[in-house]
Amino acid sequence: MRRALATIAAVAALIAPLAIVPSASAAVGPVVPAAQFGVTVNGIGGVAGTRTGAGSIRLWDTGTRWDQIETARGVYNWAPLDAAVTRARAAGIRDILYVMGSTPLWAASRASTAVEAGDLNAPGTASHPRNDAYYLEYLKALLARYRGRITSYEVWNESNLPMFYRGGAAQIALLTARAYAVIKAQPAPRPILTSPSWLLRFWNVNRESQLSQLRARGWPFDVANVHAYPFAVQGPDDRVRFLVAFKARLAALGAKRAVWDTEVNFGDRRPGYAYRVYTGAAAARFVARGYIDSLRYGIARTYWYSWDSHILGIDMIDALGRPTAGGVAFTVVRGWVGGLHWNGCVTAANKISRCALSTGTGAKRTIIYTYGPTIKTVVPPHALVACTLDNKCRAIKPGTTFYATGNPQFIVGA
Repeated sequence: MRRALATIAAVAALIAPLAIVPSASAAVGPVVPAAQFGVTVNGIGGVAGTRTGAGSIRLWDTGTRWDQIETARGVYNWAPLDAAVTRARAAGIRDILYVMGSTPLWAASRASTAVEAGDLNAPGTASHPRNDAYYLEYLKALLARYRGRITSYEVWNESNLPMFYRGGAAQIALLTARAYAVIKAQPAPRPILTSPSWLLRFWNVNRESQLSQLRARGWPFDVANVHAYPFAVQGPDDRVRFLVAFKARLAALGAKRAVWDTEVNFGDRRPGYAYRVYTGAAAARFVARGYIDSLRYGIARTYWYSWDSHILGIDMIDALGRPTAGGVAFTVVRGWVGGLHWNGCVTAANKISRCALSTGTGAKRTIIYTYGPTIKTVVPPHALVACTLDNKCRAIKPGTTFYATGNPQFIVGA
């Protein structure tokens, strides 16, 4: 995978002096940060955690939940979390998102010795803490131990789903506000606090009531956190609709907050869900569109779920740990856009979408794709090289035939 990135970089370096430099009046967008390309790695405590090429990582389903770390009040088994953080940082990942929540049985307001209906992870984990002080004590312990290493915290996972949270909207809003007060009291650079995450495909009363309560408390978080999984039979366009609708809702409510999509995948292979598995070019297209669409529609970070599990529709590695077409596409797209200025996208009347990027010196790059069938077009002036999601690049000549497809291609030059 490193070789793939090097190939793109080498090609770009060779031809950059020949590319068009935009006029001084041309709009230049923000630089795409490494953290934009996030993943969850369930086995982050092991070797798999070092081979993603990700810029950020989310610690969830990694053996590091609150109920797995704080076994009794003030009694901590830090070993799994220490291993995860150490492994991530050894891989060069400096942005680490830790998910709070999953109440330990000893702290649960609905204590039980058996898994209750709705408690997906373990008995009591979907319960609101019996006392908010327990949650805040754990947060403070995390902040003290991982200062400068865990860079962001998520209040709760999918708090609109009873399997993960069965407290009240007022309770989760107050807990968020209290956690935010703790975070804001930290010395600079303080960690980022994200809202409880919400699964967008279920616009239910839980999420709406939580938004209402959070609004009443002045939006006490830095980032709004969503999971924009479409339904198993849907694809990237459906995810976009969920994201656009959520951002519009935030705007209507007056919430001026960035949005992160901290879990995304397409398809499913779990019992009880519509079975959809994507491989090859289809998987590469969906992965690429996931990250490109986030940039296009103003989603500040995206985390694939997950790098090494095989329960949803697209795998990033195979059973031997080798990158699949999806995993290769992840690395390739990050190589295309990372560190460049993102200057926005347009879809022309011929239904071809073009997303413009530029280097620090103004050299142009373009991502081109369609929302459906292959469309015949012409290579634009000054374009020199086209690269595909399997990291194969070819020379192209302005004025000759070019085929835009649903799989994004990277054009060096105009």
